[in-house]
Amino acid sequence: MENNYYKVLGIMKRPYTEGKNAGKTGCTYHLSGSFSSYDQDTADVSGERVFSEFAYKDFGVQVGDTVDVVYGKGYQDKAVLENIYPVKVPFKEKEK
Repeated sequence: MENNYYKVLGIMKRPYTEGKNAGKTGCTYHLSGSFSSYDQDTADVSGERVFSEFAYKDFGVQVGDTVDVVYGKGYQDKAVLENIYPVKVPFKEKEK
């Protein structure tokens, strides 16, 4: 199993004042990271994968943090964002 850590590129927090979500704050987390091994093996990829995740929870991460994203099983077995937490990535010294 590979570790897929992501970089937080941006966070948008929007309070809802009307409708069924009134009083809640929605958070959209914009992330980037490496393509999966599967993607690298089956497609011509370059650069990094960029994606967004939405939750009604502030996970307390900041722009620039390296994070791990945890999903759980939701309605009709669809993946649901459960947590985003910061991780410490070991420092790699440059090879000479």
